[in-house]
Amino acid sequence: MRILVGVVFLLGVGSTPGFAQENQGENPVDGSASKDQLILDLQKKINELSDRVQELEEQEDEPALLPLSPAPAAGLEERIDETIRMSPAEPVREPMRLNFSSPGLDRVSFSGFLRLRGQYWDRLHSAPGLKDSILSFDQRLDLGISLRVTEKTEVYFELHDQRVWGNDTPLSTPPGVIAEEKNLEVSAVYADFSDVYGSGFNFRVGRQKFELGNERHFGEDEWLNGTTRFDGIVGRKTMMDGAGHLTVAALRLADGDQALPAPFFGSEISPVGAGPTTADVYVGYFTWDYMEGEGSNGTADFYVFFVDSDPLSGFRTGAAPGVFGGQTSLVYYGARWEHSIDPIWWEGEFTTHFGKVGGVRGDDYGFDNYAYAARVGFDPDLDFLAGIYAGYDYATGGGNAYIPLFPTDHGWFGIMDFATWANIEHFVVGADLDILADAEDTLSVSYHWLSQQADTGGFAGNHQAGGVAGQKEIGQELDLTYTAQCTDNSTAQLGLGYFLPGDAYTGTFGSSNNVLFGFFQYMMRF
Repeated sequence: MRILVGVVFLLGVGSTPGFAQENQGENPVDGSASKDQLILDLQKKINELSDRVQELEEQEDEPALLPLSPAPAAGLEERIDETIRMSPAEPVREPMRLNFSSPGLDRVSFSGFLRLRGQYWDRLHSAPGLKDSILSFDQRLDLGISLRVTEKTEVYFELHDQRVWGNDTPLSTPPGVIAEEKNLEVSAVYADFSDVYGSGFNFRVGRQKFELGNERHFGEDEWLNGTTRFDGIVGRKTMMDGAGHLTVAALRLADGDQALPAPFFGSEISPVGAGPTTADVYVGYFTWDYMEGEGSNGTADFYVFFVDSDPLSGFRTGAAPGVFGGQTSLVYYGARWEHSIDPIWWEGEFTTHFGKVGGVRGDDYGFDNYAYAARVGFDPDLDFLAGIYAGYDYATGGGNAYIPLFPTDHGWFGIMDFATWANIEHFVVGADLDILADAEDTLSVSYHWLSQQADTGGFAGNHQAGGVAGQKEIGQELDLTYTAQCTDNSTAQLGLGYFLPGDAYTGTFGSSNNVLFGFFQYMMRF
C-alpha cells in the first residue's frame, strides 16, 4: 500500500505546473514535443513501478530469511523449550532430556539408576570367614550420557560405581571378598545405528547391557552391585506389521564382565578368576505378539543360543570351580509362551542344551539336560487385592545338570537368593495386596519351597561340589515385601525374609539355624 501511495504522489508531482516548467526549460524550442516525451517517460516509469509492486506483493507470501530487527532477549523460562523430563531408564529407557534452545544441546540426554540399600542377616552360616550376623550398606550408581550424532546415529557412554560399607554380604560380592568394596568403571560404550541402509534393522555396536524375554537367560540383575556387560554387536528388526521382533547378536564375554547371578552359587558358565576367561555367545531370538487387544494379549518367543569358550578359560567345568577343564561348547534352544485373558494370565518356558562341557561331549541333543518354568495368576478387580499367583521351576542336576547362562535370578526363588535355575525344584505361591486404595503401594507376600533335583552334584546351582546322598531339600522361605511408589521415577522397598533350612542345606553348611534377612532400599531412575 505504501508503494501505491508513492506512485500516486509521483503522478501528482509530475502534473504540477512547476514540474512542467522545469522540463520545458530543457527544450524551449518545441514545448508540445517536450510535453509528449514527458508523458511517454512518465508512462514508462509507471509501468516499471507497477511491475516492481507486483514482485514485492509476491515476495510477501515467502518467509523472510532474516528478521528485520533483533528479537528482544527472552527470560530463562522462555528460553527452555520444555521442562526437564524424568522417566524410567532402559532396556525400555526414555532418559531425562535437557532440551535447551541453544544449538546442539537438544542432542544430549542423560539417564541413570541409583540404588541405596541397607541389609541385615542373622544366623547366616554360608561360607568360612563370614559372620553369623551381618549388617552392611550397599550403593550402586549408573550414569549414562547419550549424544545424537545424526537422525539415525546415537552414541552412549555409561559410568558405573559400586560401594559397600560394613560387613560385606554375599548378596553384594561372592564370599571371601573384603568388607569394603569400591569400584568406579566405564561399564558401557556403544553406538546405535537405526534403519541401516533402509533395511529396517537397528544395530547396537560396542560394550552393552543385553536382556531377553523374562531374563532367565540374559539379564541385568540390578539387585547386585555388579553389572552384566558384553562386547559385541546386536541387531533388532520389527516385522509382520509390528507383530514380529527379531534379535540377533554376536557377543564376547571376558573376565569380570558380569556378576554372579546368585549370591552363593554361580552359573557354570560364569567365569571365575583362575586365568584368562573368554567366551563367544551367538544369539537368535524371535518374539511374536500374536494377540493384542482389550483384555487379551499373547506373546510367543523362540530362540537358539550358541556358547563357545576358550579351551584355556577358567569356567566352572572341571572338578571344582576355576579348574581348567577343556572347551565348553553348548547349543541352547527353547521357547516361551505368555498369555492373558482378564483376569487370568499364565507364562511358561522350556529350554535345553547339548554339546561339550569341559571337553566332554553329550550327544542327546538336550533331551537329558533341560529346564522349565511355569506361572499362573489371577488379578481380580478388588480394592485391596491386586493379584494371586502360583509357580513351579525345574532344572535337571547331577550328571545331567542343566547349565544356566546369565540370568536375572533375584526374586525368582525368593528374596534371599538361596538358589538359581539349576539342579532345582521350586514351588511358589504368593499374593500382591493394595493396602492403600489411593496410592501405588503394594504389599507382597510369598512362600517358597526349594529342593535339589538330584541329591548328588551339590547344593542348588553349584553342580560340581560334592552333595550328600539322600539329602535333597534346600529349605522353605517366607518373604514379605512392601513397595512404595514415591514419585514417577523413584521407589522405596522394605523387605523381610525368613528361611527354614532343609537337610541339603544343613548337610552342606553344617547349620540347622533358621536365617533372618531384612533390607530397606531406595531406587531412582532418571
